[in-house]
Amino acid sequence: MKSLIMLPKYFSVQRSYSKKLRKVVGGTKLTEIQISTEYIALGPFLKLSDCISTGGQAKFFLLETKVLINGEVDQRRGRKIYVGDKVEVEGHGKFVIVGS
Repeated sequence: MKSLIMLPKYFSVQRSYSKKLRKVVGGTKLTEIQISTEYIALGPFLKLSDCISTGGQAKFFLLETKVLINGEVDQRRGRKIYVGDKVEVEGHGKFVIVGS
């Protein structure tokens, strides 16, 4: 007799991100973005930080908007952002990534 194993059609990876309130750090307003994973990609970061409303907008947003990660311009949606990294999005503010 053969046993039948049913697997879910789609596997999902649980990611846990949360956004904290703005606070003044060293004279500048920074929004802390808390992550419980090792890193967050730039595309999901932009959505989490309310710079874009859907993930599909990331590609076009990055073509039109200057994004600095630790002081360097970057336009790659998949760029990994780690705990401690500082992100500045033109017209949207400054952010810092914190761990949980």
